[in-house]
Amino acid sequence: MSRSDHRVDLTRRGLLEGAAALGLGVVLGPSIARAQKSAVKLAFIGPLTGGTASNGLGGRNSFLLAVQERNADPRTKYHYETEFAVKTLGFKTFALVHDTTDYGRAHAKWFGEFLEKAGGKVLSTQGTAKDQKDYTAELTRAKADRPEVVWYGGLTPDGVRVRVQMDKLGVRAQFQGTSGIKSDTFNETAGSSAEGTLAFVEGAPTEKLPGGRRFLEAYAKAAFREPSEAYGPFAYVAANLVIDAIEAVGPDRAKVAARLKRTRNATTIIGPVEFDEYGQNTVPLISKYVSQDGKWVLWEDSEYASGKRALPGHKFKKM
Repeated sequence: MSRSDHRVDLTRRGLLEGAAALGLGVVLGPSIARAQKSAVKLAFIGPLTGGTASNGLGGRNSFLLAVQERNADPRTKYHYETEFAVKTLGFKTFALVHDTTDYGRAHAKWFGEFLEKAGGKVLSTQGTAKDQKDYTAELTRAKADRPEVVWYGGLTPDGVRVRVQMDKLGVRAQFQGTSGIKSDTFNETAGSSAEGTLAFVEGAPTEKLPGGRRFLEAYAKAAFREPSEAYGPFAYVAANLVIDAIEAVGPDRAKVAARLKRTRNATTIIGPVEFDEYGQNTVPLISKYVSQDGKWVLWEDSEYASGKRALPGHKFKKM
């Protein structure tokens, strides 16, 4: 069993300091790791990436490793997500809004392509600036097209603003987003507007991961101010893989980078980790979530799935 599977007493700061000493980027949130062109071998390792564009880090000696999702081959995720939205939930028309980072553009591209394959229709696709405050223009355009779903490709802060402003502008549509909006902060900040929002996440809920419950217990004991969020266990594994590599080959950048790239079937709290040629770990399970009473609930466990509640989008379709 990997040594990383036993660590429970290291703080985030300690993990980051250990990686920073070697110039290794450890991404501890759902964001894009970027590097400048360099002759030095660097490994940027994190819980996920935002599409194949994220692997173009600029330097041929640098590479990105992701312990969670495999966006180099998006067929599993987007096929599943669009099939569910169109064929299970019955939504046909979509307005796509996304931030213009690599993350947002990649998600919008693949979602749009697979949506049409599933039988849905993209009415409009609009790119927006990251941290944009006012979405009146984009949502007014979307409202005019009368989509059944407004899909957002981006992260929580902007996703909250889009969702709340939909209500203010009277956009009667289901709200669905990338895994980037699936955070406790989304529900807390969006308030009642969050109800019924859909999000799809690669992997399983933390408590259902092989070492998930132990991770949550250790995280609670450490008394961090912020919740671990959906990507906490994956970020934890990413950092520990770096530490394992340092312990194995010593504080040498090139050797550590090469060691990480050769990771095969490492035993961790999220299950086996093995990086493919793209530097990505494949996690085939896609989990569906819906915001219910201020919390993210697995679709299968929700009152929406049981029929006790109707999604906002289904209510609007009856109007």
